[in-house]
Amino acid sequence: MFQRDYVEQLRAEAAANRVKAKRADDLAARLVLAIAEGTGKLIDASDLAVSAEVLPEFMDDDGMPDEAKVQEAVARLIAARPHLARPVFAGDVGQGVTGITEAGPGLGAMLRQAAL
Repeated sequence: MFQRDYVEQLRAEAAANRVKAKRADDLAARLVLAIAEGTGKLIDASDLAVSAEVLPEFMDDDGMPDEAKVQEAVARLIAARPHLARPVFAGDVGQGVTGITEAGPGLGAMLRQAAL
């Protein structure tokens, strides 16, 4: 049998390792969300469900978040739920300066002509 103090030391060490692993998973999840936010394709990056169960899906061989895998997951999410995509506005909305046009004959032009 093992001594009681040795077993307590092992239990404390295991508990500390669990806390470190949880912290590492939390930081990795935050990094995955930051990469998803950086794509600019989602209104809210937290729509990409990142939990301890699916976190390995986003990791590369070294255990770091893989940007390509995150972008692929964002694309799959947008394909499945298009309403989560950030809207893209393009084209002329009919407001603002659209260019300088030459003014036709008007009251100001007639008064200037008469003053000469």
